[in-house]
Amino acid sequence: MKIKLESNRGPKPNPKITSRILEVIQNDEDMYLEEIARETEIYRETILNHLEKLKDRGLVEEERKGQLRIFRCVGDEDNDDGE
Repeated sequence: MKIKLESNRGPKPNPKITSRILEVIQNDEDMYLEEIARETEIYRETILNHLEKLKDRGLVEEERKGQLRIFRCVGDEDNDDGE
């Protein structure tokens, strides 16, 4: 899956890290930030930076339950633009 990330926030993300995060999230319906960090062994702050850019592109959704942050990939059926 080729992903074009554009955002004016922060440095350009490392595509290998972005791919790893997406891979982990795609294997589950909903994942807490802490679960993503544990699965990927990547710092939470780094994950959040990548997830923000993925959210900007419409590839990931975030839900908050109190202080918990839950992330999920937007399904192909919801984001089918022929790619």
